[in-house]
Amino acid sequence: MITRLSFSCVMALGLAAAPCSQAAVLGQTDDFQSGTSTQGWGGSSPNGLTGPTSRVDGGPNGSGDFYLEQSSAGWHLATNNGSQWSGDYLGEGITGVNLDINHLTGTDPVAIRVAITGPGGFWSSTNATPITTGAWNNYTFDLTTSDLVYVSGGTGVLNDTLSNVGKLLIRHDNGSTPTPPGQHPQHITVSVGFDNIQAIPEPSTAMLGIASIMGLAASRRRKKS
Repeated sequence: MITRLSFSCVMALGLAAAPCSQAAVLGQTDDFQSGTSTQGWGGSSPNGLTGPTSRVDGGPNGSGDFYLEQSSAGWHLATNNGSQWSGDYLGEGITGVNLDINHLTGTDPVAIRVAITGPGGFWSSTNATPITTGAWNNYTFDLTTSDLVYVSGGTGVLNDTLSNVGKLLIRHDNGSTPTPPGQHPQHITVSVGFDNIQAIPEPSTAMLGIASIMGLAASRRRKKS
């Protein structure tokens, strides 16, 4: 599927062989179908709970659809990835993160923000997004100046962080303003599922890439006829 490849890789198809990076690549998707692997996602879970766990059934596609579960027992709920989700978002054209989320158990309300860290400091979603209980839904978190707010550290310039992201963070944080690094957002007791975490471009960029591919294919058909 085109949505699971970087556009730099997609545009290379049919033109020349090109290596496709595994870190911070436009279109990359963590679907956790590789089994027990959390695909680099971690997070602290004290009070006897383990960190994020790969579950074999119950994702958005039902039976056999793996997903990542993160639980919290009277603690803050967060998961982060500093391996394949680090890198140059600006150069790759990554302007957002799309994923499926399910508030699985617990009566505490869940509201999610995403955050990134880098030389420009810690930047977080300005607003928290409430998560539906007991059902998978799709959510998009934009990583643009209109959707992120500077919290602390670094130069205070968003592009400085976007060009060298050290970590992507997904967390419950339903305060009126984002919680600074080193401080805990609200403590809750819940389990939350995450699946199909994907690096996405602006819609106009995506359509331009698809149109370019379609135009190239049409040109080749004309040459053959």
